[in-house]
Amino acid sequence: MSWRELIRVERETSKGSTLALVGEAHLELGNLTRVYAELLQEGLMDTLEKKLEDFKEFEKLSSRADKKRGQLEAVMIKVRSNSSVSLA
Repeated sequence: MSWRELIRVERETSKGSTLALVGEAHLELGNLTRVYAELLQEGLMDTLEKKLEDFKEFEKLSSRADKKRGQLEAVMIKVRSNSSVSLA
């Protein structure tokens, strides 16, 4: 084998090794991207579920407050009407 053939074989082997390394890096990058997306989705879903629970609790408390306000207004109307009758 001549030195030119050796250089050609070396270049081809080097290209092959480089292509293999690039392919492996591409595969690893794809795996990392997939894992990142899964973790991001899990974290986002956890956050959204927590916010949904908080919102449902807020709705319950708001409903209770509306009922209490209605009861208070009824009592205040009754007190006002009784006080105006006794003053007359």
